[in-house]
Amino acid sequence: MKVAHLVYSFEVGGLERIVANCITSMPAGTKHTVIALRSYSPEFVESIAMDVEVICLDKPEGQSWKSFYDFHKVLRKVKPDVLHSYNLASLEYQFVGWLNRIPMRLHAEHGRDISDPTGSNKKYQFLRRVMSRFVHKIVSVSDDLHQWLINDVGTKPSKCQLIRNGVNTDAYNIEQGAQKEEQQVVFGHVARLQSIKNQQGLIEAYFMAAAEDASFKQNTKLIIVGTGALESSLKDYVASQEDSVLVEFWGERHDMPEVYKAFNVFVMASHAEGIPMTMLEAMSSGLPVLSTAVGGIPEITTTAFADLVPPKSVDELAKGFLRTYQKRDSFGGMGQKARENVIKNFSQEKMVKDYYSLYEQGLRNVRN
Repeated sequence: MKVAHLVYSFEVGGLERIVANCITSMPAGTKHTVIALRSYSPEFVESIAMDVEVICLDKPEGQSWKSFYDFHKVLRKVKPDVLHSYNLASLEYQFVGWLNRIPMRLHAEHGRDISDPTGSNKKYQFLRRVMSRFVHKIVSVSDDLHQWLINDVGTKPSKCQLIRNGVNTDAYNIEQGAQKEEQQVVFGHVARLQSIKNQQGLIEAYFMAAAEDASFKQNTKLIIVGTGALESSLKDYVASQEDSVLVEFWGERHDMPEVYKAFNVFVMASHAEGIPMTMLEAMSSGLPVLSTAVGGIPEITTTAFADLVPPKSVDELAKGFLRTYQKRDSFGGMGQKARENVIKNFSQEKMVKDYYSLYEQGLRNVRN
């Protein structure tokens, strides 16, 4: 079986790690090609534990009709059995896959567009509805996205399938988790630095909590891992604060098990999410969670190990920081429950098996 994965970019990120994990975990003999519309990271590609062909179309910003022709040429060369596209930016290229008669065409929604976090944009809904005619199946990674595709976008239920994200629980294990002996509590965040992830609100809430509680200020730290468009402005904001030493930026990292080992709590303040891969990794590593209650996050957490707050409220998130800090003596038990939840419901093995079964089922149906 030859599978072509079509992504906007192939750099460090949750979606990209899911693609990489599927590539390395599918049965031997499956040949994978990653087609990146915009860009890719050679370092990230090298971190994948097997050889994989990566083709970059170097698509410019905005609409580019040439990129459709370039994609057509790649498909003629690769001749995949399965074309698997991811998120809105790649969906319209499925039309080219239809023209090339790719036997199985699959699209996956891992989250809504950055400029449309609620999914209410009628133009984008119409585009998804029209382009769904050229694919055999549309996968969503959370029930929130699944219901939205059916009820809001208007996708046929028979075309929709729910496959939740999964994580390698052996690579991210409880021994790697951060059960520190020292008193300092490290709140850790991992994501691209972009507006939909709301790192600005996260940092503001952390400083608000530090200003309110002297013990919190003295015994905590916030570590932010990742790069992105907002990196400079976020660093400038932190530098302007009197307590700037409380926040550290670690940049792009590829040794994620070691990163989670440095944390006590995993935090997010996103405006919208599918099912964040970094949160599953952190939970598998034995970390409790503080996050906004958006997208699929309520589906993967319980009150036994997570404190979820309303989105877009710095004040509520600051209160969440303080509540979580007060539970620091219980982090070990909370982290154990988080890991047990991932092992039971969000294993990588199940995710990969579901995708591969869908590929096989689709090919059988099309060829018969």
